[in-house]
Amino acid sequence: MADFEYKYSARDESERREIERIKNAYAPKDERQQKVEKLKRLNEKARRPAIITALTLGIAGTLIFGFGMCLCLVWDEFVWGICAGVLGILLLGITPPLHSRLLKRGAEKYGGEILKLSDELLKEE
Repeated sequence: MADFEYKYSARDESERREIERIKNAYAPKDERQQKVEKLKRLNEKARRPAIITALTLGIAGTLIFGFGMCLCLVWDEFVWGICAGVLGILLLGITPPLHSRLLKRGAEKYGGEILKLSDELLKEE
């Protein structure tokens, strides 16, 4: 009796990559992959508060500054418009130093663990 062997092959490279991606999502992860994922999560934890704060203050400052311009140019409320504009400019002015300070705080909080984990990963290569 003849041996029968069936071998599947993907139709094109993009389909093959998609199959590999799905397979890898369900395959058990080795220790190195777990460490790399933990390193990515720690990096995100260290940076997220600074990014969220900077975006929030930047958007709020821009909107308040724009509202101040509207008060001045559309409704002829110059005093209130200038006050709102100055407030918006102040918010925009404090955003970069606050972002830097929060990044530094995240680096202090998670930096030791990130450095330790990245050194371990680099030594494994």
